[in-house]
Parts: sequence; structure tokens; C-alpha cells
Amino acid sequence: MTDPNIVPAEGTAKAGLKLATEVAIANVIDAIEAQYREPDEWESTSLMAAIGCVMGDLFPAAGLLAERALIPPELRAGEWPRTPATATVQQLRNALLRAAGCPAA
Repeated sequence: MTDPNIVPAEGTAKAGLKLATEVAIANVIDAIEAQYREPDEWESTSLMAAIGCVMGDLFPAAGLLAERALIPPELRAGEWPRTPATATVQQLRNALLRAAGCPAA
């Protein structure tokens, strides 16, 4: 079941849906930062994929990927430690800002 605070409702105007999705992704990034840590590989990969979906106007998929980032480590398959290639909170914010600058098609 999806969280209505993460996944935008269907039928919303495209620009509004884009904004709601960007806010949902930003909320996940904020939640990670509020824990005074950087995202692990699972969270980073999920959020980068979500941001990519925003750029492709795939807003429902972006919302689901942002929600996926919230899955607790004990419920994930395998280990997902940070690596040198794992995006930081700041890199995720920068990518989201770039995506926000792209108009919805």
C-alpha cells in the first residue's frame, strides 16, 4: 500500500503533480538529513531514480521510488552500505533542484 503523503494523487494537473512529487522527494531527503547522516546506497539509488523519473514526467513512478527509499534496512534484500559513488544529501538536493527547473511536458 502506498503512502498518500509520498505518492501524488492521480488526476492532478501535470505541473501540480510535478511539484507534489518534487516535494515528496524533498521530504524524504529531509527525513534522512534529520537523522544527521548521509543516505545509504539503497536510499541514494532510489532517490536518484525518482529524480530521473521527475525529469521524464513519470511522476507516479517517481513517487513510488521515493517511497521505496523509506524501506527500513532490515526489510531490504542484502546490504546497501555507502560507497564513494553514493550520492550525498547535498548532491540529491542539487539533482532535485535541476529537475525542478525542467518544465512538465
